[in-house]
Amino acid sequence: MRNTSSIIPKITLSIALLFALQTAFAAVYPIDIKKNLHGTKVFATTSTIDAGGSTTTMKLTNFDERRVICRTTFDPRVEHPKTFKRVIEPQATTNLRHSTNRQINRLIIDLDCSPAQESPTDTSS
Repeated sequence: MRNTSSIIPKITLSIALLFALQTAFAAVYPIDIKKNLHGTKVFATTSTIDAGGSTTTMKLTNFDERRVICRTTFDPRVEHPKTFKRVIEPQATTNLRHSTNRQINRLIIDLDCSPAQESPTDTSS
């Protein structure tokens, strides 16, 4: 007869380790950023939060001397893409947040930034 008292703790430890690894890697998915900056100096960083679904935040910083208009599209491939438009003043930062209801495997972000068109000034007197 085998000694089952030493096998049960090993099985329990193995199952606990599998659950810990599954939780640790739940929010890890690749984020691909496709940038079209059109000569602007915009820096983008992302971070993820695993809370029920998937939440991704993107921080956009304008290091340019001009106002910049950025259109950002988040495409999680399991839900419809979501597009945000932001006007970022020179030396300013803005944050975007995209959430999904389901776990995702990959997120594609299209970032398209261009200088804002200056409105013509009225010179008539």
